[in-house]
Amino acid sequence: MTEAELESVLDIYRLPNGDVWTVPILLQGKSQEFAAFQPGQSARLIDKRTGQSIAILHVEDKYEIDPRSVARAR
Repeated sequence: MTEAELESVLDIYRLPNGDVWTVPILLQGKSQEFAAFQPGQSARLIDKRTGQSIAILHVEDKYEIDPRSVARAR
């Protein structure tokens, strides 16, 4: 989710386009793990057990959150 989408879901349970969306979906990790990724790039997600590609992640936004404040907003 972009930061704008997250804020909208937490505030009004809808995406900015008006679609109902009640649960935030966030990819969390350590800063150093995400340092190389920038908005506009894509990354292949690989299953470590099989080595197979399982998805392509398109990075639209990159921002830090406070997990506790997100949890409290729910």
